Amino acid sequence: MKSKVVLVISSLLMLSACGISSNKPTQQIQTSDTPIAIPNFTSTPTHTSQPPSTPTLISTKTLEPYFATQQVLHNKLDKYCEHGNSNRIAFSPNGQWAGLECNYGSIKIVHMDETKEWELPYESMFGPYSSAALFIETPHWSRDGAYVYVGANPHTDGYWEPFHEASVLYRFNLETGQITDILFAGKDDNIYYSFAFSPDDAILAYIVTDQSPVILNLRDLQTGTEQSFEFDPKFNTGGGFIWSPDSQKLVFSITQFDLNSYEYVATSIVLWDRDKANITMLIKDRQEILIPIDWINESKITLQVLYEEDTKFEYDLTNGELRQVSP
Repeated sequence: MKSKVVLVISSLLMLSACGISSNKPTQQIQTSDTPIAIPNFTSTPTHTSQPPSTPTLISTKTLEPYFATQQVLHNKLDKYCEHGNSNRIAFSPNGQWAGLECNYGSIKIVHMDETKEWELPYESMFGPYSSAALFIETPHWSRDGAYVYVGANPHTDGYWEPFHEASVLYRFNLETGQITDILFAGKDDNIYYSFAFSPDDAILAYIVTDQSPVILNLRDLQTGTEQSFEFDPKFNTGGGFIWSPDSQKLVFSITQFDLNSYEYVATSIVLWDRDKANITMLIKDRQEILIPIDWINESKITLQVLYEEDTKFEYDLTNGELRQVSP
């Protein structure tokens, strides 16, 4: 017998791959090449909620990762959608779970041995946070296959802020159905986040966007403790995170936007070093709005000018050289 929990979601699925405390102590960061050490801080424990019911585990067998053509997948999984057709199918990294965007308002997560099926509860998860149309996304699956992270990103055409990715983020336990708030806002608050998980799944980096001063938060996903960095109040948003493959370094942008002239003023590029637990300004107040996009190797990164995919730079972390590589 298949276990099933009923849940509903309104939006567009994008499949890949905790709350903040406004009174949390932070230390202001000056734009200096000298690394500044910041102490660790403890975050407020996140709120935990339960799904409508808890399923019974029927199958414990382990499957080999399941990869096939889209047509084969549709033939196998479309029956789980109410109208017999899914718009998009994507896998967890271990190939054990498939996420289905069934239609506008319904997302299903199905185990590939077809013994378990989840439908996410839109009203309780996302209804309180926005009256606008929401893109419901699954931006991250844990490496151990235990969790999928589900977020809601409001439809914001014409909004100046380029980094926001979600107004709320949950962790969903694929075995038990437990839903845990990771990043959340009050029901009447218009709060958006930029965020990125470290490749080893140990740290969640996040910034509340469109807010001055910009504060970088680094949450230990095992202990819930946070380390925080506050930047010059002239900056009013940040994001564009890229983690090094070994999860030891994080590079991101902080940006100054003039709300009166409605123009971008400058961007700085920041490095956080996990071993040293400090930050360094790599590039200060650059007129082009640069966004990190990739690690070339352990000492070089690629950056791109905002909204200009063909205008790229290479930055050497060893000597501080910034070199345009295209066009």
